Amino acid sequence: MSKLHLAIPIMLLLAPLASQAAPSAKDIETSCKNASTRSVTYSMCLDEKLKTTQTSYDAWIQSREIELEKVAKDTGRESIIYEFKKSNDFYKQFIESQCRRVFFENQSKGNAADRYRVCKIRQMLSRIEQMEQEAE
Repeated sequence: MSKLHLAIPIMLLLAPLASQAAPSAKDIETSCKNASTRSVTYSMCLDEKLKTTQTSYDAWIQSREIELEKVAKDTGRESIIYEFKKSNDFYKQFIESQCRRVFFENQSKGNAADRYRVCKIRQMLSRIEQMEQEAE
């Protein structure tokens, strides 16, 4: 079976995740603050939100990749998928570097790990929004 043929069932599973409207990072942060009376609970909430955001982000990447593989197959332009994968690799590095900087910047304030989590959520939501716009 071809990679595209195997990807179609995966795409059907991921489509609901990729098509859901993403909450804003501010909404996520506020919901965790409102639901948490202690900093430990707040951190745990952010961990869960980060996992959910990561799943949605991965679904968007997978879904877009499948769409672009179909375009590449139909047009014969393999560079479409190559450049998409390359840009995602660079974006992943950017997110990590950007959020590490935020972590180190906030180390003396005592909330570095939470700021790191919020940064990753923001960056992934930003990328999802960008992919939504590019898919239109």
